Amino acid sequence: MKWYNQSYLLAKELWKNLWIQYVEILKKNKNTKSQASLDRDGRLNNLKKAFILHDPNYILSHIDTVILVDDVTTTGSTINEVAKLIKFYYPNISIRGVVLARKDR
Repeated sequence: MKWYNQSYLLAKELWKNLWIQYVEILKKNKNTKSQASLDRDGRLNNLKKAFILHDPNYILSHIDTVILVDDVTTTGSTINEVAKLIKFYYPNISIRGVVLARKDR
């Protein structure tokens, strides 16, 4: 499956401009509805188990902090779902989130 991923494009730009190591750690493993089309409860449930790590046995074994980049947030469900997945495999990693836009309420 191939999706347009604006967060990927933003993360790559941050990596280039801030000299931070970029590692693509996730794959989306199921087709989900657009978060924008859902209410709060729908957004919180839409992404459950939608992501997998490329290689959970190695990919983050040498990293102590992960910065997750998202393009827009309203409920934080994308970053929360990804953070839970990472913490499952790497409980000692520090996770930070960066959001580059937020929908006004």
